[in-house]
Amino acid sequence: MAYIQYSDPTYLNGRSRAAFRAASITVSIGSWTPVVSIRPKAAVASLIIFDLVHSVSADAVNEAPWSWGLFLNPTIGGTDAASWVDLNNSNAQYDVSRTNLNTITAGTLLAAGSLGANNTSNQVSPSSFPYISVAEPIALGVAPSTKNQIVLAAYADSTVNFRGALNWREKL
Repeated sequence: MAYIQYSDPTYLNGRSRAAFRAASITVSIGSWTPVVSIRPKAAVASLIIFDLVHSVSADAVNEAPWSWGLFLNPTIGGTDAASWVDLNNSNAQYDVSRTNLNTITAGTLLAAGSLGANNTSNQVSPSSFPYISVAEPIALGVAPSTKNQIVLAAYADSTVNFRGALNWREKL
């Protein structure tokens, strides 16, 4: 179960963490393509994250317009190619191995944006979407057979290569 949980002073102390995709991924044209994903480790009851920030950059082969989206619990289409990696000293796992054969449908779109041709990067701070800031952390719980996840995804109508990162603090 994923839900938005209101802040209390104990959330102000947390560990800064990050997950990034260094090698670019070419989007599945006309579909949302996962770039970076995070979820709780199997051994933890929940992962409470706050100050969630993402960045995404594009190498626009055709200098095409493109979009980014931050999804909560999306449905991953195709054979899921995720290879989850435990993040050291954290309650999180991350994935940067999904391919453009994986596409995103459904889920809750937490934040999104678009850039026109010749724009190659976009960074968003928590103040740009206060519903994912310190005021309201996101708690990702572990269900019996599935895990909640947050996915940074990219979309374009022509060939564009993407890299991206998620940065957050998690409750101690």
